[in-house]
Amino acid sequence: MKPHIQSAAISAAAVGGLLAGAVLTTATPAAAIIGGTDATNAPRPVVALRVDLGDGRGGICGAVLVRDPRSGKIGAVTSAVCATVPGHPTPLPATGLTVLAGSPLVSQATPIPATGTVVPAGWAWGDGAPARTVQAWSVVRIPQTRGLHAMPIAAAPRTQQRVTLMGWGALHPTDTSQPDMAQQLGGRVVAASNCAAGSVPISSDEFCVGSPPETGITRGDAGNPGMVRTDCGWEVAGVVSRIDETTGAAILTTLGDYREEIYAAIRGEDPAHRATATPAAPGVANDTSPWLLPG
Repeated sequence: MKPHIQSAAISAAAVGGLLAGAVLTTATPAAAIIGGTDATNAPRPVVALRVDLGDGRGGICGAVLVRDPRSGKIGAVTSAVCATVPGHPTPLPATGLTVLAGSPLVSQATPIPATGTVVPAGWAWGDGAPARTVQAWSVVRIPQTRGLHAMPIAAAPRTQQRVTLMGWGALHPTDTSQPDMAQQLGGRVVAASNCAAGSVPISSDEFCVGSPPETGITRGDAGNPGMVRTDCGWEVAGVVSRIDETTGAAILTTLGDYREEIYAAIRGEDPAHRATATPAAPGVANDTSPWLLPG
């Protein structure tokens, strides 16, 4: 439904690192990664994703590198809002996406051009939530460059488990600039009821992360990984999809629910997915996006 599509786009920009002209609504909390700290020791699998919508419009999302154990291939996993035409479920062309890897500083990261984009066939910008799953994840395929590091996918996190969010969102809700240094912010998984009253309520394939007062996510934080510490090190539990406008909590897609589908997408299999590696379709460059920061 159109209202859901529009509100999902606005909320996601407030959380993720997306495109030009993003304007926060008054319902968005006064915090981005607001109140975080410089992620100078960011895990190497945490990467930025540059999105180009054409006509000089675009921005930065967060993403995380994941390895398919069967093929050994690595792909970038991000939110579906970062890899689809604004307001439409069509995957963006690979020519419009670049992974920035190897440094928490965007200016010092190595650009890796995407070779393809995979989005779940059920993704529809939050339409139908919460009765149906949102499926707000995507895989950006990349060349298998030497020196890439991948992060395991964690099981669904439990309530009160600590989660670290990391990415390149605005530092203040009125900012339109994207920071060079990644920011990090600690929070905890809270009850789903904390994310049930927004314009796109939380669904069964998502979890809700609360953070201290005057901190949180905002424009440019879509796709940011939510990571948990295990005995084996960092694992990624989810990627930021959007913000709950009433509580300011972050809503993340539970990647553990889609582990095998993500692996299949990385190794090149596309059953029940939309995929593209083609030039931009007519009209893509004319779409607007309220959810990205200027790149």
